[in-house]
Amino acid sequence: MRLAIETFVCAILISLLVLLGMFNQQVDMNTGNAKQFCSSAINRMESAEFANEVVDRCKSDATASGYRLTVTSAASGDTTTYTTVLTYKVKVPLFQFEREYQIKQLSRSEKLKLKYRSEDV
Repeated sequence: MRLAIETFVCAILISLLVLLGMFNQQVDMNTGNAKQFCSSAINRMESAEFANEVVDRCKSDATASGYRLTVTSAASGDTTTYTTVLTYKVKVPLFQFEREYQIKQLSRSEKLKLKYRSEDV
């Protein structure tokens, strides 16, 4: 009888460990997807020099994917610094666990000053 109880307890403990491992893998996958989306959105916005249409499109794509994207800008002289914050949620349904995390990245854009030199030909 004792052997059956020990086996049963070990089976329950192993099942709990497998379940916790699955939840950990799900959280890692959600975080990786959010990082990949944020990186992709920043690349799109940087290549379009943070045009309003592209920023709005990235925000709507983020909303459709379950994220919240905010982009703010601060100008200092010839340099504009864009702060991009992607907020995403991590949920573990069995334990009723839900938490928000943020990915924050900075981008800088400098205004190009074209210098023309006139030469007499």
